Amino acid sequence: MKFSPANQTLEPLDAKALTRLHREVLAEIRELRKHLLSPQKRLLPVEEAADYLGVSPKTIRNRLGPKASKPFPVKPVRHGGKVLFRRDDLDAYIDHLAAEGSK
Repeated sequence: MKFSPANQTLEPLDAKALTRLHREVLAEIRELRKHLLSPQKRLLPVEEAADYLGVSPKTIRNRLGPKASKPFPVKPVRHGGKVLFRRDDLDAYIDHLAAEGSK
């Protein structure tokens, strides 16, 4: 939507322009996510995964339990007693959420 300072109203954009803008914003977000963390770091512990997704680490831990009523949608990798998440899996989950939100 464009802001018109002359009459201070919003003009709606056509659907194609809005879709194009949405894709551009998502592409920029993907690029920013790549640079947030070191490129070598492909596995994230619960705390970093939570920060990456913008949720509490407790939320993730609660949803990882075997009796969780609403299991966490991203399957963790367990290595040496640690619970880790693949960054690519987290990105796929974020993209899935973005696709659901644009419907």
